[in-house]
Amino acid sequence: MTETITEFIMNTKKTLLALTLSTMIAAPAFANTWKGEAKDAWLDGKVETALMMNGQINNFEIDTNVENSVVYLSGEVDNNTEKKLAGKLAANVDGITDVNNKIVVMKPQGETWEGQARDAWIDGRVETALMFDTDINSFAIDTDVHEGAVTLTGKVDSDAKKKLAGRIAADIDGVRSVTNNISVEKDYQASQATEGGKFARKMQDIAVTAGLNIEYAAQSELEATAIDVDTNQGVVTLTGKVDNETAKSLAVEIARGYEGVTSVEDNLNVTK
Repeated sequence: MTETITEFIMNTKKTLLALTLSTMIAAPAFANTWKGEAKDAWLDGKVETALMMNGQINNFEIDTNVENSVVYLSGEVDNNTEKKLAGKLAANVDGITDVNNKIVVMKPQGETWEGQARDAWIDGRVETALMFDTDINSFAIDTDVHEGAVTLTGKVDSDAKKKLAGRIAADIDGVRSVTNNISVEKDYQASQATEGGKFARKMQDIAVTAGLNIEYAAQSELEATAIDVDTNQGVVTLTGKVDNETAKSLAVEIARGYEGVTSVEDNLNVTK
């Protein structure tokens, strides 16, 4: 008789739920006699029934598994209240000894301060990336981010620049999609664009200088404080002193390989 009931229970989840509902009164007696997988399957059905009969949570988004009378909950719910409720319902099922609640709370990103903060962070990264690209005038491009979706507006003077702006935005970590509403005006080429490009180049030069100073400081073979770095229009000029030719070559090669550097002028002096 026990083997027949076990096979019947394991056949389908729907049959299991129906059996659980119809035998609720006799449940404690069965719980004391069933062992192993049969008992776990029976308890799993009871947990799912408890979740299904509660109208406050969507049990179809919650998966249950019982092993040795311990129920494991997984899946997704909308808030912490639903997660705690699911755990409480499972814990209250007769025969369950413990609950491992791994349900994930899926908060709508745009409706939480965490989501808004992340959007602001992404927006800043997109604007910075556009600013450091000297081929486009980032001051004529506006950015907006909502739940990881970037919208670009503004003006450029060519289709190539519009596409470039879209690619730059899409390459930023955290960006889910890009809506490129930038308008192309062939005659849009004024002093604003020129000044914007100059400012972007200047900012990039500053970043290169700072980055190389950090790189040199990390090299034990170099005395970073004895090397002066100057960057202008992507051209790096190195002056100062190094101990030997090997150190000199190392400093030059580091500069040549640094992002944003177009060429290197080596004015370093070897002291030994």
